[in-house]
Amino acid sequence: MSQIQYVLRANFFGYNDETFYVAGSRMQAVYDTHAEAQAALRSLELQNARNFELHEIDSFFDGSQEFIQKMDRFVFERCGEHILEDGEVIQDTIPDALNDDDTLEFINLVGMNSFQIIEVQPDSQFYTLWLPHQQEYAMNYDESGTSLIYAESAQQLLEDALENLMYEFDEPMHLKGTLAELSDSPTLLQAAIDTQKNLSYNTKKTELTLKKRDEKALIAINDLLKQPFYEIRPLPLTELMQLEAACGAGDEYWEE
Repeated sequence: MSQIQYVLRANFFGYNDETFYVAGSRMQAVYDTHAEAQAALRSLELQNARNFELHEIDSFFDGSQEFIQKMDRFVFERCGEHILEDGEVIQDTIPDALNDDDTLEFINLVGMNSFQIIEVQPDSQFYTLWLPHQQEYAMNYDESGTSLIYAESAQQLLEDALENLMYEFDEPMHLKGTLAELSDSPTLLQAAIDTQKNLSYNTKKTELTLKKRDEKALIAINDLLKQPFYEIRPLPLTELMQLEAACGAGDEYWEE
């Protein structure tokens, strides 16, 4: 009988000349017990956290003085050292004197987590976006790495990804053809067009137009089209990890 598995997902980080930010994530390893996954997470979190220069953590860079001073007090109370110097966050890493347990608590408080554990049921599916016009899955591209776009539900996938996906297409977007040529349900397609202010159909030009980037309008017509702009495809964990490994070949995590 299949059992629950615990997946360690790793963030990888980009740098915008001011702070590090989460540029994407990837499934890193699968464990049969939560204890094994937690032990791996603890070790890797500590290793990664001690590599970050504190002044480049976005929660410090954009944080209020009250928050920054609170974190300085936390570190000083736990190990007798400060992370502030002349009121500014130091250009150094977490003090070596801060023990592992306190370091993990600090990581959580400032939101500099590099890993998370996902509980996967035996029949769990993940949802990806397939782009027919490119014949490939939708990806997040960043100078620090490439990651597959996916979510644990189809709805969450669209909420998280579709705004960026719109930039894959020209503005305005045009589709040539009669409604019957564009859709197996031309009446429903016309009804969908009528409900969206940024959609129009020119009968003389036989052309459907999406005037500007509008996710709701795209969703309204996508599934009615013979050639949709995107397809939502469910994948089991094993196939998802294979795809991630393929798209991430050569990428580097924020790890030593």
